[in-house]
Amino acid sequence: MHTLLDLLAPLSDPYRLEARTMPDIYTYSDYRLYLEDWFNAAGRRLTKRGFARKAGCSPSLVVGILKGRNKLDAQRAERFAEVMKLDDDETSYFVSMVRFAHGFSRADRQAAWEAMVSAGRFRGSRAIGLETYAVFSRWYYAAIVELASCEGFRAEPAWIAATLRPAITEAQAAEALELLLRRGLLTGKADGGLQVVEEAWRTEHEIYSREVSIAVASLHESMLERAAEALSTVDWRERHYATYTIAVPSERMEELKERISRFQEQIMHLCMGFGEPRDRVVQLGVQLFPLSMDSPSTEV
Repeated sequence: MHTLLDLLAPLSDPYRLEARTMPDIYTYSDYRLYLEDWFNAAGRRLTKRGFARKAGCSPSLVVGILKGRNKLDAQRAERFAEVMKLDDDETSYFVSMVRFAHGFSRADRQAAWEAMVSAGRFRGSRAIGLETYAVFSRWYYAAIVELASCEGFRAEPAWIAATLRPAITEAQAAEALELLLRRGLLTGKADGGLQVVEEAWRTEHEIYSREVSIAVASLHESMLERAAEALSTVDWRERHYATYTIAVPSERMEELKERISRFQEQIMHLCMGFGEPRDRVVQLGVQLFPLSMDSPSTEV
């Protein structure tokens, strides 16, 4: 026999849901996708307006965050987690997803990524997505892939670690080798060497485009750091640097970018067509960015 209060108890919390109906946060790497699925699970029990009221923000902000117009900061993320009744571990994971998406620096995003991985319960296709992030964000993964096509390559972590410049640790080399092989991005050859699986790289980029897009920004930062270091660590006869500061029409920026892309493609085709054995990995970087506003003004 139940009293009326017993029957009404589940309704006292308008968005109280059975655990099985709630999305598993550990299967996500995108906090916006998680929020969207959470609201779908909550249904009419908690509208976006009601959620915003509990979170202490405007409904338009909640909608803007879901649609990608607004960003969620770490402090407000904790408040969102409280409204969603996440436990401490889930809250930490949710905040890490936010920092992964909006970290101010590569170090911030890397720390958030490591926190997500260390959660232990991160699984499924999203776990693979974070592995993709590792592959595309760390400079030495690409270097190892190219090194595998060089004459005299040895698939030994100690050799790889000592061969790369700057040197990496043997543990980093071992982890990279294991991940590249496990994901099928590198595969073994009959002679004991390794080779790149081009189709696997294309598939990786297509399926996990979000992780790749975030990772590429980190990779650019990392490679620029390598370029700065090389100025003082690499003999001038083994490097080439050229920098130009030029005034241009704003409407010609796209044309400049397209020409740079064509130049890069030409260099790639040239390198791939060399008949001599490959014995070295190099980095070619081209940057084009504004140093002034679109329309200079005399007003201050």
